[in-house]
Amino acid sequence: VADLPSGVVADGKILGSDGKGHVVARAADDGRLLWSQAHGLKLREDARDTRMAELMSAAAVDLTHRVAYFLAPSGHLVGLDLDSGAVRWRGQVTLPRGPVQGGIAPELMRVGDGLVGQVGGELFRIEPKLG
Repeated sequence: VADLPSGVVADGKILGSDGKGHVVARAADDGRLLWSQAHGLKLREDARDTRMAELMSAAAVDLTHRVAYFLAPSGHLVGLDLDSGAVRWRGQVTLPRGPVQGGIAPELMRVGDGLVGQVGGELFRIEPKLG
């Protein structure tokens, strides 16, 4: 049985994580790898069980500007070019530092020209400034 790619589908691409620090984009029609890019988000491991690590959010995609945004539980964000995977933006919101919650991903979505995210019980809004 072949491993099927999973993640957010946008503009014919499946955007997901390889679990090793990279975002990968695969063609939605045949699963071939289109690009892979180190996301640079720090995801902590649980000291009690190193198999349990923090997860980043699923992609929040801006098709107008062709950017896929991702959020780490630390409040760090990255925006990757939808076509090449190149880093187009980095940002950070201040969040309380809590214990590692392995297996629980933060939430991130596009709202207007901004992003709304949730980590634990903390909500925030940020507007990425693309150069």
